[in-house]
Amino acid sequence: VTLILSNPDIEHKIRIMNTIGEVVFETNTFKEELHLDLNTLGKGVYYVESSSKDGSSVKKLVMK
Repeated sequence: VTLILSNPDIEHKIRIMNTIGEVVFETNTFKEELHLDLNTLGKGVYYVESSSKDGSSVKKLVMK
């Protein structure tokens, strides 16, 4: 999975959560593109949250 972040000049906190809200992955980055190996996650629905001082967003991720 590749995440494209809007502003590489500020720190972004990336969290992936399962459907019951448990954080299954978390990292901080200043990169514009972040490549994640999520092969360890099981099949199902997850939510990817990106937050920074500029705001936050949540996207749905379906692992098949």
